[in-house]
Amino acid sequence: MKKFVLTMVVALATVFSVGTQASASTKTYHDKWEDTYVKVTKSKGKVSKITFALTNTKKIMKKFRKTSKFTTTMTIVNSTHAKLIRKNYKGVTTFNGNMPTLTSKRHASEVQTNPIPGMVEDSTEEIYINTDYFGKYANKHKNMIASFEWWWNTFGDDEPTPNGDAYVYANGTVKFAKPYFGE
Repeated sequence: MKKFVLTMVVALATVFSVGTQASASTKTYHDKWEDTYVKVTKSKGKVSKITFALTNTKKIMKKFRKTSKFTTTMTIVNSTHAKLIRKNYKGVTTFNGNMPTLTSKRHASEVQTNPIPGMVEDSTEEIYINTDYFGKYANKHKNMIASFEWWWNTFGDDEPTPNGDAYVYANGTVKFAKPYFGE
């Protein structure tokens, strides 16, 4: 009898662990124009984590290539709150914190992340990222749950500003805006 009970407990534990692992799915989207990747992880049918990365910079002007690589990861905590982590081209975490809590359906929870830890303003010629989280108000924003906009801060008015956008929808799909590379 003890063997039977032990066997049943092991079988139920195996079924439970397999069932919980199968509930999360990940899909990666690639933008052919700017060579960015967006990896969307869904858990229990809802988007739970989004990773936005610019890893291949061959399409960007030569003088911008070296320091252009970055990754930004948004982890959705609940319908009004998200956590954001950004790493620069050296792998150094330049932002690790909570996004502001959503309080109004008209406004997104927005964070501008900088390429250098502790930087407060647009004071260097590198890539900046605006990240928006719409959460439970996605239906007021064309069903978009998050958006990522990157741009290269160039101080000269005559110099082009490379930039790009990615939009993540509540169902997990991603759309990209055609970027401008300054060429």
